[in-house]
Amino acid sequence: MLLNQREGQLYFEPVFWGYKPDRWHKAMLINARGETAASGRIFKPLWQHGRAVVPANGWFEWARTDDGKQPYFIYHRSRQPLFFAAIGKAPFNQEHGHEGFVIVTAGSNQGMAERRHQCRKSQ
Repeated sequence: MLLNQREGQLYFEPVFWGYKPDRWHKAMLINARGETAASGRIFKPLWQHGRAVVPANGWFEWARTDDGKQPYFIYHRSRQPLFFAAIGKAPFNQEHGHEGFVIVTAGSNQGMAERRHQCRKSQ
């Protein structure tokens, strides 16, 4: 679900997670770096006209282990919802083919590495 504003009204709508611009022949995009999304050719139009908020219970981080990659589900300590910045192909109430939204992310500052032992292993 995606929370967005159009014509002065708030909308909470089901929207496909992932963005694949026209003539894009690579894998579906799911994230955009906040440091470059506003100026990059792929995400600039979305940044200008398709900003939104995505509620979530948490997210997965992957850690390398001796057994391969291990997913860890990260969530708020009090289990309150989290809200992620997103950009997507607006208006969100129309079909756009394979165009939906991406989560806006930032570069890691190594903050999760020291807390990994506190995270519950995913089942």
